[in-house]
Amino acid sequence: MFYFFYESRDKGPNDPIILWMTGGPGCSSEIAIFYENGPYSLAHNMTLLDNPFGWDKHGSVIYVDQPINTGYSYSKDPRDSVSGEHQVAEDMLDFLQEFFEARPHLANRDFFISGESYAGHYCPAVANKVYRASELGQGPPINLRGVAIGNGLTKPSVQYGAYADYALQEGLISQGPGINYYDIRKQCQGPLCYDFSDADQFLNSAAVKQALGVKEEQQWQECNMLVNAQFYGDFMRDFSKKLVPLLEDKIRIMLYAGDRDLICNWLGNRRWVDQLQWEGSQGWAAAQDKPWTVQGQQAGLVTSYDTLSFVKVFEAGHMVPMDQPAAALDMITRFMRGDNLADTDDIYSAKTDKPQQQLRHQETEAAGTAVV
Repeated sequence: MFYFFYESRDKGPNDPIILWMTGGPGCSSEIAIFYENGPYSLAHNMTLLDNPFGWDKHGSVIYVDQPINTGYSYSKDPRDSVSGEHQVAEDMLDFLQEFFEARPHLANRDFFISGESYAGHYCPAVANKVYRASELGQGPPINLRGVAIGNGLTKPSVQYGAYADYALQEGLISQGPGINYYDIRKQCQGPLCYDFSDADQFLNSAAVKQALGVKEEQQWQECNMLVNAQFYGDFMRDFSKKLVPLLEDKIRIMLYAGDRDLICNWLGNRRWVDQLQWEGSQGWAAAQDKPWTVQGQQAGLVTSYDTLSFVKVFEAGHMVPMDQPAAALDMITRFMRGDNLADTDDIYSAKTDKPQQQLRHQETEAAGTAVV
């Protein structure tokens, strides 16, 4: 598997490690590196610009191209093709165990699994697999401390049923064609409603491939629709129950969703979270929404009970770190610290962590290592 690993800019000896998986299925995690929460963004002239809100600011981040034949992860052997979460979880457990075996000095760090969209399937499956392997003493221990899923597809039978309610609530049903189901504030342009053409040009350049150790003939694409098609039988499966044993063992779970996303909207995500049966169900049902403030502005609403949190992020679509980078960094940093978003100061309150960008409204030295 192909991956990037960026060490924490804080360089703290106990800084946590975050795994990021982009969804699709079949979409490359390089999308997140250059357009969401990576250490840099990509300018139109192919220049890399520092991202002050990269998630590597307070933790080390692993970005993996998975399943096989996604991004730069490829195989010519058809037996390596993946069509469901059982195989995804097996492959990712193998990857993570090899990763930590090669870096024993990182083995005791707090480890978090994160991702967005179809990672609502990936994250519960992989987290449950890692948790079970550690319980059974299979392979090197991995110190799993939490799971964060953004605008995920986790329980489709509930989430798809929320489409009409969300569309009616937002006044979309009477609108004409061109609705962007990833961000209802915008028109859909292009096959994915997002323009990743700069990354396509950058990652397919001969110089970049040579620097990353990628074979010249290997073509990078943001989303491999053949991989996507292999998962058709996996789409409707419910992965919410995979989170229950983690919650009940006090592993932190955070579900967050931009309020402008239709396709994996906050309403459907909140419904399946409310229906989740676990030992804290009654306490969760009584929990109240509270404001979450970042840089003096309300960034969203948070509901928390025990180790479960749900965050509704204001003025964000399907890709929260793209639309609200300052808020997203605050959210993931405080989550990893175990802080309650509603009851603690944001990370920008400290004089040593001054913000360089305000929350976005519609009006307007890390090193990577790649192995194939």
